[in-house]
Amino acid sequence: MISDGGAQLGRQAAQRLVQLDCCVIEAGLTEAEFTRIEHDYGFEFADDHRVFLAAGLPVHEPREEKPGTSYAWEGPWPDWRNGDPDELRRHLDWPIDFLLQDVQRCRSLR
Repeated sequence: MISDGGAQLGRQAAQRLVQLDCCVIEAGLTEAEFTRIEHDYGFEFADDHRVFLAAGLPVHEPREEKPGTSYAWEGPWPDWRNGDPDELRRHLDWPIDFLLQDVQRCRSLR
């Protein structure tokens, strides 16, 4: 069950992304897609992230730049629907890999 606070944060984040008009937003993920992704990759989306991605799925297609604006769109969200499985796995593993590298670096400084 999604908490009210998480649902509110997810809706606000989705609305903000639409207001920024910085990327194309496809139809949100369905329950079946959430179930498949969570099963395949062994995690559960947080409530706010789940509501955000159900409202709309940001994709890696930048909008045309408007005069006087500068968009640095480099795909900050993974493409959960059509992304390469190996790339998605690397995306999920990155925080752990980064932390382990940092620990190793600290040990080598001793």
